[in-house]
This record gives sequence, structure tokens and C-alpha cells, in this order.
Amino acid sequence: MNDTNDMLDMSNPTDISDANDDAKEELIEDFSVSESVEPIPSIDELNQTIASLKEELGTYKAEAARQEAIARQINEFSELFPDISVRAIPDEVWEDVKRGNSLAAAYSIYERRITEAARRIELINAKNAEKSAGAAGKSTPQEFFSADDVRKMSPSEVRANYAKIRRSMEKWN
Repeated sequence: MNDTNDMLDMSNPTDISDANDDAKEELIEDFSVSESVEPIPSIDELNQTIASLKEELGTYKAEAARQEAIARQINEFSELFPDISVRAIPDEVWEDVKRGNSLAAAYSIYERRITEAARRIELINAKNAEKSAGAAGKSTPQEFFSADDVRKMSPSEVRANYAKIRRSMEKWN
């Protein structure tokens, strides 16, 4: 403080006033708005920002609702199909979900299609088996004989295979 007292004559009011003015200027410089501070936005700019934030909030709310709906569908699926992992669901089912079906409904439709396809395959295989002459090869017993096979048999072979020959004749066209 001695330096300040030496420089200022405290008894002289002009020196005190000059010191106060200098201090005020320093404070003003310290607290003045620098170029890096953004100006206060206008009311229109604030309204635009508010509208943009409301729109963004609406988007987030819609996404949250969508995520919640997906979670409900997965829970429903897990209750209805406890043995099926959600990761094992085929892409075909997810495509159906994207078209608007629930996950459980889409998977039920998929299962129904698979079951119906398997049933059709079994029917076709059964019809083919009725028309088939049986397995071919030396290691498998011959279930059916062609007309040529029967013509080449001896009378004792015909007697031994008579039942099979009768079943084979039903398949001859």
C-alpha cells in the first residue's frame, strides 16, 4: 500500500477522483462484451428455436412409442412361443412385421405356411411312393417288380414273390 499512497495524495480530492475513474475504466474493460460473446437472439429466432425443439421432441416421443410397441410385441411373442428365440425369427417374418402385422401374428402365419408346405410335401411323397417301384440296388430287398422282371422269373420265383408281384401289377401302366 505504500506505493499507492506515495503515488496518490489522499488529501487531494482530484487524485482520489482520478484513481476512481481509472478503476472504473478497468472494471468496464473487464466486464465489457467481447467479440466472442453471441448477441441475444431476437424473439423470432427464439420462437423458431422453440418450434424446432418441439419438433425434435415429437420425433423422440414417436421413436420412444415405437420402441415401446416393439418391446410389447417381443414380450407377447415370448409368451406365445417360449421355445423360439427372437434371434431365430426368419427375415420373412420381420418383413411381414414391417408391413404392419404384429410379431406374434406374422410368426403364426409363417408357421402355418411351413406346416402347410410340409403337409403338401408329405402328400406328394405318399402319392409318389404308391407309384414307385421301390428302392433300387442289390442291398435292398425288392418291394416291387416291373413287368420285365416278372417275365424273366422262373415259375418258382413267381410263386415265392406272388404277393409282391400282385402289388407291383397295380403300379404298371
